[in-house]
Amino acid sequence: MIKRVLLICLTAYLILITVDVVRALDQDIPKPELVRIANQELKRKGLVRLDYFSDKENDGGRSLSNNEHLEGIRNLIVYGNPHGTFSQDRYRYLGYTMEDDFFTNFLFRNDATSSTALVYRDWQIDPFRNPNTRNEKQIGNSQGKFNNKSIFEDSIREGLKLISRLDDNGNIFDFPEEELKKRQWNEYVHVYQPPTSVSWGSGIMFHMTSDGRIWYLTVPMAPLELDDVPPPDTGTIKADLKVISVTPEKLADGERGVMVTLDSSGSTATLNDENVAITARRYFDSAGNEYPTTNDTFVFPVSYAQPGSLITLNVRVFSQALSEAGIGATDEASVTIYVGREGQIEIDATGKLAADARGNEKFDVLRGIPTTESLYANITDAPQYLADVEYRAVSGKIRYKVRVECTYKLSWEVEVRYTDYIRDENGFVIGTTWRSRWEPHSESIPIRYTYDDIDRDYLYYIIDHLEIYGLENAVIENECLPNGSITLTPRGYVPPEIIIDRNNSNYLENAKTKQANLPDKATMKLKPVGEDSYVTIDKKVQGIM
Repeated sequence: MIKRVLLICLTAYLILITVDVVRALDQDIPKPELVRIANQELKRKGLVRLDYFSDKENDGGRSLSNNEHLEGIRNLIVYGNPHGTFSQDRYRYLGYTMEDDFFTNFLFRNDATSSTALVYRDWQIDPFRNPNTRNEKQIGNSQGKFNNKSIFEDSIREGLKLISRLDDNGNIFDFPEEELKKRQWNEYVHVYQPPTSVSWGSGIMFHMTSDGRIWYLTVPMAPLELDDVPPPDTGTIKADLKVISVTPEKLADGERGVMVTLDSSGSTATLNDENVAITARRYFDSAGNEYPTTNDTFVFPVSYAQPGSLITLNVRVFSQALSEAGIGATDEASVTIYVGREGQIEIDATGKLAADARGNEKFDVLRGIPTTESLYANITDAPQYLADVEYRAVSGKIRYKVRVECTYKLSWEVEVRYTDYIRDENGFVIGTTWRSRWEPHSESIPIRYTYDDIDRDYLYYIIDHLEIYGLENAVIENECLPNGSITLTPRGYVPPEIIIDRNNSNYLENAKTKQANLPDKATMKLKPVGEDSYVTIDKKVQGIM
């Protein structure tokens, strides 16, 4: 069988290739980095589940190539050494594909040409399964996993226009745009190396002549559009802890130990703005007691509690989903409880029972009281009120989200490079040369920074129990009194007034944050022509308290 390669291209067309296509031609990317980027794109696009390209060797054991014949030609991922016919300082094959097929050199001279436009040939659909072509040696080792993919349609069409000849009027001759639109060419190309946004791919088509012979055409596949790189995972986890009950609430002097029922069900975790599970909890105290569990409620035994003590208990929560995403997956919260004291409040009051008249007593009642004499009774000293109060401290951390904004004023120049093809007198490509121009660009970009983990401590007290008693009357009991007792009512007594100084009704506002704008601080520079570009940014974050 006669081998025929139709790879003809003209400078006038290539200059019209989009900037995205030129991007892949702009400069050679180091091969291991090129492989990494290509694998990431293929997986993001759902074309493969695992890495397709290897940065070591292909399926045939051939090493990733850095051969000099690959320099400046479209960041191709090639393995092994160039081989085949050597003509005009070029090999017919640049090396091998990942699946160990021959990698055709699109710059190698054509074996033959034709006066008929190629688009009208009898192209064979689905060559990998087509009985007319499935045994052709050019298909070789590749298994067709990238065939019939509509995502490659534009790439294939760009490649077909690239290898087309021009007519006398400078119009595309072999694969004009209006003819390309009449069919889906991805159904006719056997892809033995997929393109990415940074590398060209390669495929092959077959057509049948009127006498039944099969001829093939190598199709360069233009780089794909850059896909949207998914943003990095973001997530937060916030612990929350509340006290449901303390049993018993009070202890008598000498007693020890309470059971504290805790609730951490208010703890939350989010991954990419979606709620994810809290998968583990650990309740602990400062005495070294720890209780791991998955339950959001827990009864914590505090054996060392005593009357009037303050006890701090904590919970640490964990999210497996955040951990697998490489995001901080733990947070802690705490509560402080007050253990009350049992017992009555002692009253210390002084009274007086004496003979009338007041201040001019006729006898000393301590030596005896004549039954016919009158007496008077008086309370000489008593507390103005009785009080019983229980309170507890509540402390912890509150997390604030702080936003700041800065406008970056950018200016730069972009070198737009393209390839100019050198042709012989017959119009065949025999070499290439680079051309370039610099285009100025400027842009102002407002950037918002969000800090989700600004923690502030808080402390306040809750009054759990408050009893205030004023004076209503006093009862003096003695056998010398009529009916054995007398009730006295205070005169000029002012009942106690209860005033609670809350200091600040919103205690959590004690942790202050402030939103601020950053000053415009940004510059972008380019190295001299011929060197890699770099960016320097002068940025100072201010305004966060």
